[in-house]
Amino acid sequence: MKRVVCLLSELPCACTNEPIEQRIARLRNELVWTQQELAERLAISRVAVSHIELGLSVPGERTITLLAGLFKREPLQLVAGTDYPPARAERLPFVTYRNYNLRC
Repeated sequence: MKRVVCLLSELPCACTNEPIEQRIARLRNELVWTQQELAERLAISRVAVSHIELGLSVPGERTITLLAGLFKREPLQLVAGTDYPPARAERLPFVTYRNYNLRC
């Protein structure tokens, strides 16, 4: 079993223990996007998205950062409570998304 770390507390996390590939697939499905639509938004191939969602490849920091923005989350929020490698998570930027509800 893979070790899961909560990036906010640095302690083992029992909050979700969701594999990163399942989280990405779930969030994509919540937006009702196909793998092709997500791939186009990330500027990667549909096969690459498929490999990520099947757990055949681990998304890099760039892809996680782009996914976080698309899913309207911060990179650390996207990977918290998953099996994403802690060494890679440490290199993620803190902020990529800000929800500004500007009303005139």
